[in-house]
Amino acid sequence: MALTKLNNQSLSAVTAAGLPTGSVLQVVTSTTSTEIANNTTSDVATGLSATITPTSSSSKIFATATIPIQIGSNSGNIVVLYSLKRGSTVIATTPTKVNVNAIVQLHESVSISKLDEPATTSATTYSVTFKETAQTNRYGSSLVCTDSTTATLTLMEIAG
Repeated sequence: MALTKLNNQSLSAVTAAGLPTGSVLQVVTSTTSTEIANNTTSDVATGLSATITPTSSSSKIFATATIPIQIGSNSGNIVVLYSLKRGSTVIATTPTKVNVNAIVQLHESVSISKLDEPATTSATTYSVTFKETAQTNRYGSSLVCTDSTTATLTLMEIAG
């Protein structure tokens, strides 16, 4: 790991230009504990959304989200697709699947991450959505943030 010596300068005098490639320049975090249900094949917002303004167009943005979920099935299968988006563009996806022969409710957390290269210094919004892509014998809806759990979206600007 590289060290940056301040030479009696205040921390506020350190600029992104003086930090080595790979340094974390800023961090933005968003959380939600609002329960959201979806039992359709249409994207529904999870409530996770955060905006970051890169200091350089060569910066990368590491976006990572952790979402507590609940999926129910009654002798069938349900596939739920979680999407990480920059604006309206999907940049990463991760599916979860319940395939059982009895009534079951799956409670777990889903994580999704992407090292993105937006090539801009404009404010950029990232968000997470979810939808069902396959379903037979549903038991309830697919849910995020059940039982007062918290979902988190973290954006880190990485010096390029």
